[in-house]
Amino acid sequence: MSEELGTVPLATPTIDPEKLLDYIDKLDGVAFAVVSREGLPVYIRGQLEREQAEALAALGEEAFRRIEDSFGRLGSGRVTKLGLDMAQGRLYVSRLDGGVIIYQASPRLADLLAEVIERLKDNRPVKCGNCGHDVTLATYKCPRCNRTVPFVARECPHCGANIDVKRCPNCGSPLRSDGSIVKPPKEPVYIGYGASVLMFGIGGLALALGVPAAGVAAIAAGVMLALGTTIIVKRSI
Repeated sequence: MSEELGTVPLATPTIDPEKLLDYIDKLDGVAFAVVSREGLPVYIRGQLEREQAEALAALGEEAFRRIEDSFGRLGSGRVTKLGLDMAQGRLYVSRLDGGVIIYQASPRLADLLAEVIERLKDNRPVKCGNCGHDVTLATYKCPRCNRTVPFVARECPHCGANIDVKRCPNCGSPLRSDGSIVKPPKEPVYIGYGASVLMFGIGGLALALGVPAAGVAAIAAGVMLALGTTIIVKRSI
C-alpha cells in the first residue's frame, strides 16, 4: 500500500520524505512506514489502513510531547527518536524537521534504518571513496538470502551474512559500507635462484658441518631432484 494524504506540506533541508519512503519501499522486511506532520499522516507505505496511520501519527506526536515534558524538568535535551520493541518487530518514531516518521521492521533492520535517517538529518551522507556517488539511500541484494537491504549494512539484517564489501552502483569500485575504497592486496614478487646458487649454498653448508666432499654432491643432487633446478622465494612488497 502506498498512499499520500491531505495537503499538509512536509519539507526538510536534509530529507525528502518521498525519496526516503521510496527507499524504504525497496527494502525487504519493513512492515510499514508513515510520515506525519502536526499529528496527521502525510504519506503511508506498507500494510497499514488509513485509520491505523492516523492513530500512529497522533500517538507519535503525543509520545514526543509527553516525554519531553517529563524529561524537560530534568534539563534533558530534545528527544529525536523513540524505539519500542513489539511482538511484530521494532517500532521507531523519529523526528524529521517539521514532521515525524514512524516505521516498523525487524530489530536489526529497524536499527539500520534509524542510522540512515540520522545520517540524513545530520547531513552526513555515505559516498563512494572513488567517484563520490552518494550511496546513503542505495540498496543491496544479499547474495546469501537474496533479500534487499540497506547498502550501508555491514551484515545482512536477515541472515547475518558479512556484506561489508560491495561494489559502487555508479563506478563499480569495491567499497566498504562506510564508502571507503577496498585496496587490492599487494602482489607477491617471485625471485628465482638458479641451480648454481643452490649448489653453492648447499655445498657451503655441508662443508661447514663437516660433511665429506663426496657427500656434498650427493646431498645437493638429492635436493635438486626434489625441488627442481630453481628455488622460488615469495616476498610481498
